[in-house]
Amino acid sequence: MGITFRILKDGDIEKISHSLGKSKYEFNNIGKVTWDCFSKHPCFKMFHPEKIGIWEDDGEIVGRVSLDSPWYGDAIIYANPEYAGLCPDLLQYAESTFAGTDDNGNRYLNIGASEGGVLQASLEAKGYTKGDEGRTLTYSLSEPIQDVPIPVGFEIKSLQEVYNFKKLNDLLWRAFNYEGEPPAYDDEVYLPIKHAWLDYRQEICSVAVAPDGSYASFCGMWLDTDTKAAFIEPLATAEKYRHQGLAKACIYESMKKCKELGANIVFVAPDEEPYPWYKSIGFKQTSKSYCWSKSWK
Repeated sequence: MGITFRILKDGDIEKISHSLGKSKYEFNNIGKVTWDCFSKHPCFKMFHPEKIGIWEDDGEIVGRVSLDSPWYGDAIIYANPEYAGLCPDLLQYAESTFAGTDDNGNRYLNIGASEGGVLQASLEAKGYTKGDEGRTLTYSLSEPIQDVPIPVGFEIKSLQEVYNFKKLNDLLWRAFNYEGEPPAYDDEVYLPIKHAWLDYRQEICSVAVAPDGSYASFCGMWLDTDTKAAFIEPLATAEKYRHQGLAKACIYESMKKCKELGANIVFVAPDEEPYPWYKSIGFKQTSKSYCWSKSWK
């Protein structure tokens, strides 16, 4: 039948996850667990899933192009390394569908790509410029996981043990410095900030409970048992409880639980500011990726 192109349809969310999970390529460990997290997020429908491009070979998904945020200008391109010849087509679709427009009216597109990966040659050929290095870090669970001392009166619990939507919502809302009061569960608010609404696997997420019973810190964790990979998203600590080791204690506790369930690696993709902190607690950059950019009129 050969390779065919189409737009995302019902059932593809699970099909993409399955395809990534059975890949023999190690970089797909993070691809699957982050896809599962992303596709379950309340803001997923804002990423224009109706425009996600799918390439199939005899029913197997071998290429995908989608937005990397709710805004045009940043795209994700996935190409099965055995189908490197598809990269020019994937890139063309990304440019024609997901390019953004800057303040000067020029079109632009940013795409992340692994160093030496199958996409790099196509990006170079199309005039893209190699920019900032990516910030994905890993922690091998073959390494020992420390016990972290925490202040007297605090406890580290699984989210399953102490789950309270209002407490979680209050912590995440204020920790990320959103304006106004935390919304009620059914309030209409901007979808990307609904962190507390996510369908967490509560037994592997950890909470630092303060002496007054409030949530002081939270580590959201996503685990994929197929690839034995875990992904941290989000991590938050109330401002008055920062710099006391609570976030580190939550991360380590969640990593221990994931290890017990068979995970062998943990990923995190931090912003620029917390990047050095993650490295200071044992996370390492084991592969390199870069943001490639192009602007044209």
